[in-house]
Amino acid sequence: MVSPTENTPTLAHQPPVLAKSWVVPRSLYVHVPFCAKQCGYCDFAIAVGRTDRIDTYLDAVRAELARLVPGGENEPMPMDTWFVGGGTPSLLSAEQLRRLGRELAARTPLVAGGEASLESNPESFDD
Repeated sequence: MVSPTENTPTLAHQPPVLAKSWVVPRSLYVHVPFCAKQCGYCDFAIAVGRTDRIDTYLDAVRAELARLVPGGENEPMPMDTWFVGGGTPSLLSAEQLRRLGRELAARTPLVAGGEASLESNPESFDD
C-alpha cells in the first residue's frame, strides 16, 4: 500500500527497520502519550485524562515491537538505552510499567550496563 499523498509505502508496509547490521549504540524511544493535564509549554502528541486507554496502548506497543523485531525472544535486538517519555509515563500503574518493561525486554533487551530512563511527574507517584 502506498501513501495517498506520496509515492512511498505506508508504515505498515515497510520492512522491519531494526536491522541486525546496525552498529551500536542502539537506543529505543517509547512515547507514552498520556497526561493528567495539558501543560502550557507542551506541543507533544498527548491524550489528556484518557488513562482508560493505557492497556490498549500497551497492546499497540507490543504489536509494533513484534513488527519491528519479528524474531522476538529468539532473535532479540539488544539496546544500549531505553527512553520512555511522553506525555507522562509515570501515570502508568506499577503493573502497567512492569508490562511495558517485559515487552521491551523480550524483543529489545538492554545490554549489560545498559540504561533505562523514564520521564516522570512527582505528582503522579504515591507511597
